[in-house]
Amino acid sequence: MKVIISFLVFFLFLSCSSSKSEMSDEDIPVNDDEVTDDLSEYNDEENAENDEIIPDDDDENIIPFEESCEYYRAECGEVETASGKLNCGKCPEGMSCGMDNIRNMCTARVCKLGYCWVNPYPQGDSLFAGDFLDNGDMFFVTDSTVFSKKGSEFHNISYQLRSGGDFTSIIVFDENNVWASATDGSLLKLKDNFISCLDDNGDYYSPVGSGIYELAGTAPDNIYAAARLGILHYDGTEWKHIHKTDKKINSIAIAGDFVVGGGEGIITVQNGETWLNRVLEGDIVSTVYTENGKVAALLRKDETSEVITINSNGEWESLYELEGKFNKLAFYKGDIIAGGDNGVFAANDKVWNFRIPRNINGFKVNDGILHIFGSHGWMAQWDGIKLNSNQGFFKGTATSVYAASPSSIWLAIDNLILQILPNSVNYYHFDFNIVDVLGKSESEIYGETESGFLKYNGFFWKEVKSP
Repeated sequence: MKVIISFLVFFLFLSCSSSKSEMSDEDIPVNDDEVTDDLSEYNDEENAENDEIIPDDDDENIIPFEESCEYYRAECGEVETASGKLNCGKCPEGMSCGMDNIRNMCTARVCKLGYCWVNPYPQGDSLFAGDFLDNGDMFFVTDSTVFSKKGSEFHNISYQLRSGGDFTSIIVFDENNVWASATDGSLLKLKDNFISCLDDNGDYYSPVGSGIYELAGTAPDNIYAAARLGILHYDGTEWKHIHKTDKKINSIAIAGDFVVGGGEGIITVQNGETWLNRVLEGDIVSTVYTENGKVAALLRKDETSEVITINSNGEWESLYELEGKFNKLAFYKGDIIAGGDNGVFAANDKVWNFRIPRNINGFKVNDGILHIFGSHGWMAQWDGIKLNSNQGFFKGTATSVYAASPSSIWLAIDNLILQILPNSVNYYHFDFNIVDVLGKSESEIYGETESGFLKYNGFFWKEVKSP
């Protein structure tokens, strides 16, 4: 079935309920030889010299596709598929299978100040940072709230700030070592599901009373903080103000034997016992350790952004420039990725523009997945092939729609193919426009381009001669 939808913004989920309350996928592995034919993944160094995709319609080495609850991102209930109904089980006690317009997810209301939200939205505020326990449980912060996500369920964590600042960062080592920071100078530690800026003696953890913007560490006894007045360090016993600057430090990264802080017109580097300050034009808004003893930094100048690398002497060199506003860096699958406004992220000369009206505020790599934290409750995961989002938007013209089943709707929109699942949306990005989408089953989806056809086999896209 084909439809034309002009300049449509598709909003998959409601973010807020008017209810009042008291406060209170892994992807299935594929054959390594077949991955080289993936069209939606950015080129690696081996393929960078040749952008042509080798046609291949031989599927005999592919692990057989099997419809599963994991594929549909379903946690409970029955899912209607092209081959019948899947039973995805029941939810834990205290949770419901689906609520409001959310289907096939174990849901619970998350309430604050009388307003309630429903999973897969934790709430409607902008998300800034998150981190994970080894078991996959997550902690993350908005400007005004700390959340945990254990399994399917979101929880508000009660907190005590120094003087009512905004949360900026969170770092997790284990359940006994969860720290957050805030713009009022608070450093907060989690204990008994309460995160506080005060220690057991009633003293402030933080030695400063002004903004703290990012945390980074290698162990519970080796944590650094980027602050308005310089760099702080925690040795497992107390926080100390180890390096003072007269410029605001926005970000911090640890690269083996040296530490890099970046801020407003400044790079500061600790090499041994010595700190080096270097002045530069523009502001460092994000830093990340890459590899081979180097740190990458995002340098913002007016309406442009530049990705640079910094060595242990504070010397830097430019890697590439970006048009527009970018906010955060990540190092993922060998690439330095910059995240920006409107769901855009980039690596070297490759840009993925998903045209989502949400801004990327934070990244975290966990278990081989790049997790994205954004504005208005937006959370997404990027695996190098698809972007899976808890919100579904597109801006442009949908030229074709194909319903593989009631639980899997496919759309062609300019250079994007979207798959709408019961509670999330997958985005596939290409370097060329898709004029039609059609299929025979969930493991045999075709995208027609101006020069040929693509086939999705349940794992990835590749070029084929014809359906």
